[in-house]
Parts: sequence; structure tokens; C-alpha cells
Amino acid sequence: MCNGPGPVSECGCSDIPEGDCDCNGNQLDALGVCGGDCAADADADGICDDVDDCVGQNDACGVCNGPGPIFECGCFEVPEGNCDCESIDSDGDGICDSEDDCFSLEEDPGSCCELAIAQFDCSFNGIGSCSDTLNVAGW
Repeated sequence: MCNGPGPVSECGCSDIPEGDCDCNGNQLDALGVCGGDCAADADADGICDDVDDCVGQNDACGVCNGPGPIFECGCFEVPEGNCDCESIDSDGDGICDSEDDCFSLEEDPGSCCELAIAQFDCSFNGIGSCSDTLNVAGW
């Protein structure tokens, strides 16, 4: 420009072209880096999808895009051999304490005796007491 002010813009005599992020023609990538090479960040977590180990969100169980704690024990099924998620079986009868009305003979020996007879098809058969019957039945 005759008698012009000279280079007054960021790029000298003209502004940065529309769509570019610098005077060299670079553009913002998916992460907002000028001239970067990230093509996509679908979950907007700041990690480029081509290196992101989970495009989406980890659920409470740590599974990418998983359904969350849907099993009986939250994130897991009841482990094989366990009677429940905590696997508490104080008397070792194979019935979890939470479901066992008789995990201690001291609680109510009468009902334990009835339960033992019902479960093991036991009878007194001359045995002198409920406790004797329970011992024969493995209680």
C-alpha cells in the first residue's frame, strides 16, 4: 500500500485465514491443538481416540461402556464354591449364615432339630435328644 501502515496484522499484511489457527495454514485438531494430528475424540475426554483404551466411559466395575454392577455380587457373580457374595458359613453346613436359620445350636435347638430332620430325612430312631440327632445328621 502506498504510504500504508505496513504489516499490522498477526500474519503481516493480512489476518489469519478463516478456519486456520496460525499464519502457516494449520488447523485445530480434535483436541484443540493447532496443527495437531488427532482426528477424533468422540468421548471428549482429552485423549485422541486412536490411542484411547476406552472410547466412552468406564462403568463402576471398570468395564468400558459396561452395564455397571448388575450381578448378584455387584460386578461379579457369586464365586464358585461360595455360599454367597461374602461366603460366610460359620457352621460349615453349606448354607450361608444369612440364609441359615440354624448356624448355631444355641440359637434354638428345637428348630434346628426339625430343620435337620427335614433336610436329612433323619428321625430320632431311639437317639435320646435333639442334639444327638443333629450330631448324627452332621449338624
